[in-house]
Amino acid sequence: MKPESAPLLFDVRRLLVYVEDLDRAVNYYRDMLGFKPLGGVAGTNFEFATSGAPLVLHRDGRAADSARDRVGFVPSFQVQAGIHE
Repeated sequence: MKPESAPLLFDVRRLLVYVEDLDRAVNYYRDMLGFKPLGGVAGTNFEFATSGAPLVLHRDGRAADSARDRVGFVPSFQVQAGIHE
């Protein structure tokens, strides 16, 4: 099946990623990956533009001491290579 003929299963409104340190995550996505900031709610979340649904970083995630099993969703983004070398 060609992508353009595939049925639309859902319309993504936002990509939500929980983070432990919101300020650090915002700096990384903005300064290292080059995402365009859209704004957010201070201390709670921050939204970035993508080519589709906005990416929203949301406070209250928790880092793990070891790698987690492969479950859930893993966002994958293409970013410009070498912009911060």
